Parts: sequence; C-alpha cells; structure tokens
Amino acid sequence: MSILQKTLLDIVQKNYRNAQVLDSYGIEFYKYPFYNLQEVCELFRLDARRIAHYLQMVPDKSARLEEIGNLYHKSVAELVEYLKSTHRVFMRVRLPFLQKIITQIPTHYFDTPAVIEDLKFIFPIFAEDFVAHILEEEENTFGYILNLENALSRRFNALKIFEELSKHSIAETAHEHFHDIDDMAGIRELTNHYQTSPQSSLYTQLLYEELKSFETEIKIHSQIENCILFPKALALERKVKEWLQKFAELN
Repeated sequence: MSILQKTLLDIVQKNYRNAQVLDSYGIEFYKYPFYNLQEVCELFRLDARRIAHYLQMVPDKSARLEEIGNLYHKSVAELVEYLKSTHRVFMRVRLPFLQKIITQIPTHYFDTPAVIEDLKFIFPIFAEDFVAHILEEEENTFGYILNLENALSRRFNALKIFEELSKHSIAETAHEHFHDIDDMAGIRELTNHYQTSPQSSLYTQLLYEELKSFETEIKIHSQIENCILFPKALALERKVKEWLQKFAELN
C-alpha cells in the first residue's frame, strides 16, 4: 500500500518521528488519525507527494545532529555557531512539539492520565528554565568565547578584553557546566524512565520516545560543550592572556 493511502495513525505507529514531520506542516495527526495522508493533504491543500517524500526519509531513531568526531577540527567560532543552531532547534522545534503533545492530546488517550496532568504543570516550567539557560549561555559564555577569538585576531580592543578576562573564567564555567543539575531528572522519574510496554497506547509511546530522544540530544549537546568547546576555549583564553602580557611589556 502506498504511504499516501495509509492513515496518519499507521504512519506515526510505524515511526514516531513522523509525528513531528506532520506537525511541521500543520497536521496534528491525533485530530485526524483515521484520515489517510492523501485525504488530510487535500483537506489542508498541501502537496501530498512532497510530504510523503519527506516522511519516507525520516530515520527510525533520533539521529545525532552531527557525529561528535567531526566537530574536533572546527574553529571555536564554527563550534559556537553549530551549538547556537542546535539551540534554535531545541527552542523552535523540539520544545514546542513536546508541549503540544502534552497539552493538546486528551489525557485519557494516554496510559496514565495522572502523569500527563502532572506533566502539564511541570513541563512548561522545565521549558522556561531550559530556554533561560540557553539564552544566558549564548549571551555570556558564547559571547565571551567569541570575544577571545576576536582579540587574538586583533579585532577586539585590548583594554576591553582585559576587562572581560577579569569577569569570566573558562575553567570555572566548564566546571559549573560539567557539574550542572540533570535538567530532565524530574520528568524522567515521573515517567518511570520513559518505560512503556507493547500494550501501551500509541500516544504514550510517542510522548515517551520523544522525551527520551530529547534527553539524548541534550546530553550530546552538553558533551560537545564539555569535551570540545571548553578545552578549545581554555587554550584560546591562555593565548589571549599571553598576548596581553606581551602587549603590557611593550607599553
């Protein structure tokens, strides 16, 4: 049977990642579960074959955003841009989609409605704190690291970078980041570590799979910062301090 003739329920059941693809086109599969793809695309006046093409390209598992090994040879500026692009995916795609599943799908569709009611209260708080952390990191940590690189390329005033060095420390930032709290510990505990069974409803399996996938993406993101960005930034910071020392001696 062509994917165009399959119901949205079947399409999502085959691969949970398809739910997010459909949602990106404005199709909330849980509102039209028994429509086939062709029918729902006609309803929304969408190109069914185009959407079918993208659905058939979705991997079965949440793919790594990029193999960590490929990032070791990137510059600090390239790493920062890569991490910021990941932040945008978290804020514009992953969090809104999870929020929609939790708040808009009726609770009785899930195995444990009480857990979903708790998630409706907990998840928005988690999302708000998570976004605040992202924005603070981009403004302060990433901003400082880029200023270090600009200083070494003589694109940043020596006096200003001296002031920056007195206010920041990559070693302290890396230590705090490495020992930071587990953002999703409460959600993981509430959902019993995202545990499902073959008898679990499609909606429970979808939500728990998406939560588990998001947690994995956060861990990979943190690993890139801890193991690649911060060591590179620490070396950069040392070079800037050496340059400033020589600059002071010559003046």
